[in-house]
Amino acid sequence: MRLVTSNALILLFPLSTLLTLVGSYSKKVKANSQVMPRRFTLGNGEVFRIPHAYQELQVLSGIAWLTIGGRDLILHSGEKVEVESKKDVAIISSLGNMRLIVEVL
Repeated sequence: MRLVTSNALILLFPLSTLLTLVGSYSKKVKANSQVMPRRFTLGNGEVFRIPHAYQELQVLSGIAWLTIGGRDLILHSGEKVEVESKKDVAIISSLGNMRLIVEVL
């Protein structure tokens, strides 16, 4: 069996042009993937895993049940906690019937 390849793409675009296009595209993807919302709203029964990029969490409204590395914390409106989610998984959910609004930094 013989594998046939085509150089048509390389003939149309010099290799340096292709590398430049790929490089600029990957920078755009990387920049867009770093944009994350800072406020989250959770309803009754909803669960959210806090992304590793965040280091701090503040409850703006409602009551939060936060689990970090096997430890459970209950946070009320206005309370703030440091999240070391780079080491452990951090999961948050709403307690009670109120909507939970949290801000992460």
